[in-house]
Amino acid sequence: MITQTFTEFGSDLKIGKIGERIFIEDFLEFLDFSYINVTDMQGFRIMDGDILTKFGLYEIKANYKDDCKLVIEEYSNINTNYSSLSKGWFYTSKADVFVFVSKKTRSMIILPATKLLRSHYEKIKTYYSLIYNKPTRHNGYIWQSAFRRIPLIALDGYFAIYQKNRKLL
Repeated sequence: MITQTFTEFGSDLKIGKIGERIFIEDFLEFLDFSYINVTDMQGFRIMDGDILTKFGLYEIKANYKDDCKLVIEEYSNINTNYSSLSKGWFYTSKADVFVFVSKKTRSMIILPATKLLRSHYEKIKTYYSLIYNKPTRHNGYIWQSAFRRIPLIALDGYFAIYQKNRKLL
């Protein structure tokens, strides 16, 4: 008998909190921006937003590995054996800005979540494999997300890199 392994939803949330903390400390507080952490507010969960400022809503992703690749979730559920097909945060988020944070170096890749970015992504995505995550189980529900690893070079002109206290060459 094959036992299926699942990802831990709670672990993913803890990793996300680390990224939010880094973004708040190194970016918002360093630049003295006022903000509201809306991660735990239901209305903002639906919008896929984490931090609200007068400049907009930010969606924070703590999965950047300093490898010049971004993980773009295309499907929050791709396996119709578990639930209906559903698009991932890249399509559903109402955030104004996506921020990918490295826990190791505290560097951030910042992308304005514009129609232009999404249109560009549609043109390039088929060059990169769709990767299935292990299924996730939480509160009696099961789903399986899928993503693509997109090299920064493919997104040239659509992002900025930020790192507090970065050493100049």
